[in-house]
Amino acid sequence: MVTEKYLLALLIFILTILAIISSRYTRRLSRERNLLIDRGAELEDLVSERTRELVEAKNQAELANKTKSEFLASMSHELRTPLNAVLGYAQFLQHDPSNPISDAQNERIEAIQAGGNHLLKLINDVLDLAKIEANKLEINLEEVVAQDVVREALEFVVPETEVRNIEIFDAQEPEIKSIVRTDRVRFKQVLLNLLSNAIKYNKPNGTVHVSLEELGGYVRIKVKDTGIGIKPDQRDLVFEMYDRLGQDSKTASDGTGLGLTISKMIVERLAGQMDFASEEGVGSTFWFDLPLATNNQVIIWDDRLSVGVEFIDKDHGRLVDLLNQITQQSIDGKTVDSIVFELLAYCDYHFKREEAVMEACGYPDLDDHKKIHRDLLDQANLKAQNWHSNANLKSLDDLRLFFRNWLVGHILNIDIEIQQYTNQYPDIVQAVLDKHAARQI
Repeated sequence: MVTEKYLLALLIFILTILAIISSRYTRRLSRERNLLIDRGAELEDLVSERTRELVEAKNQAELANKTKSEFLASMSHELRTPLNAVLGYAQFLQHDPSNPISDAQNERIEAIQAGGNHLLKLINDVLDLAKIEANKLEINLEEVVAQDVVREALEFVVPETEVRNIEIFDAQEPEIKSIVRTDRVRFKQVLLNLLSNAIKYNKPNGTVHVSLEELGGYVRIKVKDTGIGIKPDQRDLVFEMYDRLGQDSKTASDGTGLGLTISKMIVERLAGQMDFASEEGVGSTFWFDLPLATNNQVIIWDDRLSVGVEFIDKDHGRLVDLLNQITQQSIDGKTVDSIVFELLAYCDYHFKREEAVMEACGYPDLDDHKKIHRDLLDQANLKAQNWHSNANLKSLDDLRLFFRNWLVGHILNIDIEIQQYTNQYPDIVQAVLDKHAARQI
């Protein structure tokens, strides 16, 4: 009996000690929990503040970039108009039969024309860059015989080859005609830039070979020179703006350093790609691909695909760019996987912010539009899974064709209606986009 009372007392004592410990531990946990809550609130406030700062910085950067592009475009036009007048008047003086000029005067006029033409090229480069950055580059699509454009470009650079004593070879097959669907003027602009560089950076008495071949659904134009070549550690700088790859100031004064940057951007806008191979001291081969007229897998972005809503057009342009990347013949399976993943992720991102804007602007058929988006994503994921499980040309073509038909059809038949609702409320649209951007940070 005594033993039982002793054990009971001991148990009560132990339970009391445990209760005291538990109470102290509970109070301690409560204090720590409260501290964590307070700290969490502080961190949340800091994150919110930082997010607001990042969104504001992003908006300011976008506004500054837009303002810069608009300023460059405006100033380029303002400069080009009087400059054309100066060049025209100089030409008139040179060829006015009623007022013949001396040889010395003719030399001075030629110097004016040379300097004016050089300045005009710089202005045109800046204007093109501003248009590309503002997504306003005009593209006029037509079916063009690629060989004809190459021959025109070669004839155009003959005077330059003679001045620099460079021999140029047309290595095209005369009986072949490759028809591309492209912008003829932009095609020629890109080729002339490559030819000019091949001549300018060549060795004395050097050569330039121009060739053309069809690869799958594309035509490849190659310009090979025997010039100074490019160092391996400079390869990544070739298409960077304003980078002259260590050229001295005298050589660098021949241009802005924008030519290759602009050319690559133009080729990509035309659903092609540009790259090069080079060996220092031996020469370089620059090439670009343009889609043949029979290539129905690519999409070339032009005004026909614009829905008139800036953020939607930019999103669609990005989706078109990603789609065109997986149509390139040189692409490998791992790269396809990466691009398809980015394409699906960007589709989801685009759909969510488009829907948020549509809801804020009172779009009447939003639920139906959302269902279309979800169905498209489900189908796209199935196509992507099929490609991943059966990585062959058939599954890849199936994936490409699905995205192409969906994107063009969705833009022309459905998204084209959004403009009438969103353009009435620009402030609301911007606020929704800012809020969506904050959630992405």
